[in-house]
Amino acid sequence: MADRWHCFDCGSEHVSDQRVCPDPTDGPRVFVLSPYRGDTEANKAYARRCFYDSLGRGENPFVVHLFYPNFLNDDDPEQRKRGMKAARAWLRSAHIAAVYRDRGLSGGMRDEIELAESLGITIAYRELPKESQDLQ
Repeated sequence: MADRWHCFDCGSEHVSDQRVCPDPTDGPRVFVLSPYRGDTEANKAYARRCFYDSLGRGENPFVVHLFYPNFLNDDDPEQRKRGMKAARAWLRSAHIAAVYRDRGLSGGMRDEIELAESLGITIAYRELPKESQDLQ
């Protein structure tokens, strides 16, 4: 069943089952999900490729784990908790949650997918083209 929702891009009310403006001014806001913990250097390189993939689709991507670790220490439980809370705030404003799954799904990604589903945010499961994955 379609929901009525207010679009912050165009200022109109829409009725649809997907919270993407049918006439966006600048393309949809996309919350990019990809792994971070573990091999963080490889995961950051992968996240940058995900960013460019989303940008190339005409979207406005935000990759929280390329942003917050510049300011917060992921090894400090309190700072990590604060960063995750801030990330969820950004997710709530997204039109699309783009789940890049070439490197698997982390627990944090699963939690964010669950939140996106509960908010009715469109979830797009994606893989990068093989040649993009090989770039370092």
